[in-house]
Amino acid sequence: MSASTRPFFRWVGGKRRLVRQILPLLPDTFAAYHEPFLGGGALALYLAASGRLQPGAHLADLNADLVNAFACVRDCPDSVVE
Repeated sequence: MSASTRPFFRWVGGKRRLVRQILPLLPDTFAAYHEPFLGGGALALYLAASGRLQPGAHLADLNADLVNAFACVRDCPDSVVE
């Protein structure tokens, strides 16, 4: 996983260390991708960087602060960096 696709924070129970072991178990393409427990987003970020995550993927989490953080990074990354 390159520096540009790594999660921007660590998450307890995250898949970051398991991505290389999970990938062979996944299909090459997805009709739909649903990630109900996004956490740090390691698997989704890796799939997106490798072109395997199609637009329209559903990424979710019950933690509203976490979802807001991802939305801020997506919508206004320069403000987040400041």
